Amino acid sequence: MFDQSSFNKTDVLPVECMKGSLNFSKTNGRVYLLPDGQLFYSPNTCKPVSVPPPPVPGQNIFTPPSYRGRPNYWGLNIHNFLQPQWWTHQFGWVSFLDSSLLEADKALLYQQDWLKLEYQLRNVHILLHKHYFYPTVSPHEPSKLGYLSSHINLRILQIALKKSREWFSLWMALALFSIACAEAQEEYYRPYPHLARAKWTDWLVAEGASYNIDHCWVDKLAASSVASFRSNSRAGVFVNLKGGEWFQPAPSWFCKHHIPVCLRPFASPTAKHSIVSNEIPN
Repeated sequence: MFDQSSFNKTDVLPVECMKGSLNFSKTNGRVYLLPDGQLFYSPNTCKPVSVPPPPVPGQNIFTPPSYRGRPNYWGLNIHNFLQPQWWTHQFGWVSFLDSSLLEADKALLYQQDWLKLEYQLRNVHILLHKHYFYPTVSPHEPSKLGYLSSHINLRILQIALKKSREWFSLWMALALFSIACAEAQEEYYRPYPHLARAKWTDWLVAEGASYNIDHCWVDKLAASSVASFRSNSRAGVFVNLKGGEWFQPAPSWFCKHHIPVCLRPFASPTAKHSIVSNEIPN
């Protein structure tokens, strides 16, 4: 588990990189008045939402349940991560999870192709985290779900392949969050040449050889629609505008990356928080 107290905060990606204007368009969102009187506002989604339970301090959401004294990785359901959760610095990146990737072509690849992709995604996160440090907790690798293992029958093999393939989408979400953090820092430090960081693609190409990262794969990733953050199928996130969790980006940062964001700006339906009072549609 990531320990916020275990490092110097000055070494972390400045959260100011991920701040921005609170001036949202009022044409693409909605106000949610829940039965218990809670009021939420989303500037970029009109989908029905359910307020998630508050995060449990110290809990790792990727810890699998135990079965006969061993971790049961199949006990984790990827679909549980498709609903928006409250922002936390450890797991807020899950908001980038793209549900459309779960519906991707089901054609099977060779084990070596899956293993290579697993290494690429893991090492992209390692390298970007090393250069642009941002606090996250990563999930276990897709291979834990059994695509490299032998199985007693075809049905079990198919389940292992399905769960493994779905878990790759979670690692893609982590890679995209890493890229978004990198781009934020590049932009933030651009006026300060002595502090400026290399473009994330250049960094991966320069340092990736020792991590077996294929520079052609990096180029394809950068040019792909996936890295353009254009998907409308992201999991999304809930944020508190007042007293938000550490390292919480501004709502506009989520909007920029097409992440559905729901804001809790009010203490009650009649008490508008001044910071967003002019953002609520009349």
